[in-house]
Amino acid sequence: FYDPVVLYVPEGCVDAYRNAEYWSNIANIKEFPFEVDGLYYEVISDNTAAVMPNRKGTYSGEINIPATIVHNGATYQVTTIGKRAFAHCYDITEFVIPPHITIIEDEAFMGCKGITSITIPASVMFIGNNAFNESGLTSVVIEDRDEPLSLSDLCDGSPLYELYLGRNLIYDGYTISSPFPESLTNVTIGDKVTSLNVGIFYGCW
Repeated sequence: FYDPVVLYVPEGCVDAYRNAEYWSNIANIKEFPFEVDGLYYEVISDNTAAVMPNRKGTYSGEINIPATIVHNGATYQVTTIGKRAFAHCYDITEFVIPPHITIIEDEAFMGCKGITSITIPASVMFIGNNAFNESGLTSVVIEDRDEPLSLSDLCDGSPLYELYLGRNLIYDGYTISSPFPESLTNVTIGDKVTSLNVGIFYGCW
């Protein structure tokens, strides 16, 4: 399936474009992401925002996502790491997913070779497809959570060999294969885990 077309327009021009007959067939019209302290964001609701790809190139170094940002006098909670936000940012050296992030969209960290370990906090309620594929991850911790978290093709093509699994994880892959790569050799299952889905480690040998 193809992603729906998104038309990005200058700030303050969304309504004008929506009302223009020429653009009437495009349903998804948004303002260009804006920059705050070196990271780009997109407003996703009246009070929430998503981190987006760098419009001027790629991100590098240590990345710290704040809990809130201020833009044009309004305060937004940063809850989402947007689609391909950090994809192929080879020079990121350290990244911590903070506990206010609830959504990690498709391919968010795909190809990030510099990130070798990550902890997915209990706050994360959704992880998109291929979120960490072909990255440099060798160690992943998925914390215990109160609400279920679905996994699908999480780290394919990454050199992952160490994994900690918390409770309430669901594997919902489209084929009978594991969301983890064949390189996985060391798995710790948390003491609160009571069940695991069939196929969650299929092919990890």
